[in-house]
Amino acid sequence: MNPLSTSTLKGHSAHGVWYAEGLVNLEWVPPRGATLFVGAIPPRGGSGAPARVIAVIFDQAPGSAMPLHRMYRVTTFVPPDHLDSLLEGVMREVPLTYAPYDHSAWWSAVGVGQLRPLPGSAPTVGKPGQVERVPTVRLEFAILRDLALLARVLSRGIVPNHPWQEPAIFVGDSLAPASHLASA
Repeated sequence: MNPLSTSTLKGHSAHGVWYAEGLVNLEWVPPRGATLFVGAIPPRGGSGAPARVIAVIFDQAPGSAMPLHRMYRVTTFVPPDHLDSLLEGVMREVPLTYAPYDHSAWWSAVGVGQLRPLPGSAPTVGKPGQVERVPTVRLEFAILRDLALLARVLSRGIVPNHPWQEPAIFVGDSLAPASHLASA
């Protein structure tokens, strides 16, 4: 367990207001859903004292019957005519299960992607040094938070089935209240 701090508790006991400073490891705490526990020696004759702050993240939202699962949300952009083959490649690695459904993925209406291939690139579209605009869709899907699964989905599902030399892929760490996610 990584504590959030070896911080100092400061404040004004007369006003009943206290705050902690020097917190670290905050990138591990979600914006909502964590409970903080503060252990401190009561300040005597001063305005601060050593403190330890620990965040606990529960697997279930308070008052909710649905557990929260840690998952990766994977986003990529692909030309519309390559969407189906890209999805097939991903689903050979994981069934894209979300709640009691599989083949679960979401994509946007056709938009535009802009790029300029740099010297030394091997572009699918355009020529090095020339700005190109191509139709694309934003594809998103969720998988269980498992680094080995993520690596497999990226290296065997997306990259070899995407037409671009180096696809734009973004991975976000999220929580989802789905009843289950596949880990295939």
